[in-house]
Amino acid sequence: MATRRTQAQHPEVVEDLRRMTPLVRYVNVLVYHLVKEGGGPCTIRRSAPLPEVPKAYSPRERADEIEFHRVCNRLKVIAGLNPVAYKHPVEGAIHMRIAGKPYVVRARFEDREDDYVITLTVSQEAAGTQLKPAPG
Repeated sequence: MATRRTQAQHPEVVEDLRRMTPLVRYVNVLVYHLVKEGGGPCTIRRSAPLPEVPKAYSPRERADEIEFHRVCNRLKVIAGLNPVAYKHPVEGAIHMRIAGKPYVVRARFEDREDDYVITLTVSQEAAGTQLKPAPG
């Protein structure tokens, strides 16, 4: 039922998601959901399972079927970074609009001795405009 409700409310979004590869769909829904739910932060670790995404937007993808390094590289690309291994922590920004409002998701990539960690946080500023977190 949630899928039908989502299709009725946002048919163009659902149609666009159907055309994407599973990896792109998973990452896009993950970032979109982070913004819509109030900004996180969301921490993704190589040593832990990937976060699940809402089934209403991505009913076919399961996080355990998607590889961590592919998610990491996809996030680096959309954050404006080169998808190579860095020896030091790096940060990028994912710029997006939802219902005409600009949002910036800060992405931090850190290769620690014991784990690789990605932290996603919705920024409260975009293009000089103060943003309020999306209602949760």
